[in-house]
Amino acid sequence: ARSAERFVLRGRPSVTPATVDLTGPEAALSQVEEVRTRAFEIVRDDSTFSQRVGLDTTGLHGIRVSAQEVRVSGHVHRRADRAFAVMMVSVPAGYAAAPAQVEVHVTGAEHVVGRLTPREVRAAVLVDSIPRDLPPGGSIIPVSILGAPEGTSARAVPSRVRVIRAQSGASAGDSAPVLATPVRPAPSAGANPAAAPPAAPAQPARPR
Repeated sequence: ARSAERFVLRGRPSVTPATVDLTGPEAALSQVEEVRTRAFEIVRDDSTFSQRVGLDTTGLHGIRVSAQEVRVSGHVHRRADRAFAVMMVSVPAGYAAAPAQVEVHVTGAEHVVGRLTPREVRAAVLVDSIPRDLPPGGSIIPVSILGAPEGTSARAVPSRVRVIRAQSGASAGDSAPVLATPVRPAPSAGANPAAAPPAAPAQPARPR
């Protein structure tokens, strides 16, 4: 969905009305916990959106719903991706990683990732992820990204490295220079619904 690719929600969106009345057989009503909206395109006005969205009544056979649509409102930030290249993979003492360097991508609100510095994040192999009986040829272990700000997502490329026991005298977990690419914000959508990004997550309107 392009909405998720272009925007980051700030907090939870509001739904008005938050509840709807359901009328129907008691047995059918007892199976309903919430009524969700249909997937919709966010039409952003600066940093906010507010639009009417239809309810998804699929599966509500024999049940009458008091409203057919609700208003969903919220705040969004432009999404951006920041790439930190040539980042050394930190490994526990006594181990080595191959490759020893990865590229780290942090994705989130543009104003958050834009202020991020290479010193704030690091790529690491956690000691708990290394098997106790590590074979002579090593094992392929996921790389964890530490220090990414709350509300962002981060990944390493490649996402896994081969971890082996370091040879005597070899240095493991050394640091290396980290280069950062400029922020690459996603293009913003206009106010024209036809050009707006689609498929924002459906929002629940709980039955009373």
